[in-house]
Amino acid sequence: MAQKRVSVTVEKKLEVLEYAEKNPKASQGDIARHFSISQPTVSTILRKKDSLLALASKGSRSVKRNWSTRCDVLEKGMEAYYAACKDKSLNSISYDLLITKGKAIAEELQRAGLADAKDVPSSDADWKSYVQLFLKKRSITSKRHHGESAHADTAAAWNLFDGVWPELFSSVSNDPSCVFNIDETGLFWRALPRRTLARVSENVKGSKVQKDRITFAVATCMDATRLPLHGIGTATMPRAVAAAHTTPANALSGLWTSNNKGWMTETVFCDWLLEFNRLFRRKGKKVLLLVDNCPAHKCEAIQYSLDHVNVVFLPPNTTSIIQPCDAGIINAFKLNYRRLMLTKVGGLVDSPTIEKLDTKALKKNINMLYCLQYAKDAWQSVTETTVQNCWRKAGFAVEMQATEDNTVPEV
Repeated sequence: MAQKRVSVTVEKKLEVLEYAEKNPKASQGDIARHFSISQPTVSTILRKKDSLLALASKGSRSVKRNWSTRCDVLEKGMEAYYAACKDKSLNSISYDLLITKGKAIAEELQRAGLADAKDVPSSDADWKSYVQLFLKKRSITSKRHHGESAHADTAAAWNLFDGVWPELFSSVSNDPSCVFNIDETGLFWRALPRRTLARVSENVKGSKVQKDRITFAVATCMDATRLPLHGIGTATMPRAVAAAHTTPANALSGLWTSNNKGWMTETVFCDWLLEFNRLFRRKGKKVLLLVDNCPAHKCEAIQYSLDHVNVVFLPPNTTSIIQPCDAGIINAFKLNYRRLMLTKVGGLVDSPTIEKLDTKALKKNINMLYCLQYAKDAWQSVTETTVQNCWRKAGFAVEMQATEDNTVPEV
């Protein structure tokens, strides 16, 4: 019976070379038996010692074929194509895309007589190895997209700081405690992470994502203080909260409103804005409120009633880079919430009454009361340092001395 052909990685070939050097009296047959490979393979490895060492110094040791050194013109064509993708802001470059383009380049080179068939990969496995080595030699890896900054209007963002912002900031006497930002975020409060720890041989099965959602409006000040959370749900009085003989606002230590969709609407925002204006009217201070261009933020009907709040709309398509809440404050809040929720789920493992942590068990043991309490704790766990850094990252750089007090002021 013919022996099955086995591809040997560069790393294993280097081990063969090292073993042969340490055991000079060992025959090629002895080396072949030691590594469970054929004697001709050992002969080829020993004969190509110099090229293997050169390849190991340049690229990955996990590849099995050195395709990139056979056809320089193919490699240059691939490199030019990758550079063109980046120049034209293509953010969906994949292995399959490079393999498809590589095959097309190889065919053109062969038709033009610039490459032989033996110099380019032939099978799908060969092309995969080639592209992996091509990327690893250039320190290129697969990354996930984050945020919306790829479509941000950077010029408009910095024009705000060069022209409009200095005048706005001077209108409140350059006082960081008079500049606020508010933004909304949806929280799938029962959703579990999509990743888990499992053995290599284990088949991990997915489940439906729990899409129970609450909208939270988060507001922070340039001096690193945080306003209470404003929760927006679909129920005026959730059953779990009523059963605990409390209210959603008390459980959240903030504000609570409800509507059919559980979204921020113009009516909800106008009510919040009027209360915000009354707060600073009582304090005798005029403040700036930075908001994005969400239609719910327009509130044109009450503009003349805002005698102590100047609502400043950030330029369109700039909030992903200059809105402080988008710069990491909301992310920190959600990470804190997810950690608290997972701690609760982990505790259910020890419950003798729960046989399986399925969707039904999660709905029964993680209710709206837990959600509001965890949201309150998660918001209080967002540190002043985080808030300051996010304002600074958004371009509002005013050096302030951080205080030890990390409490949320009452509105």
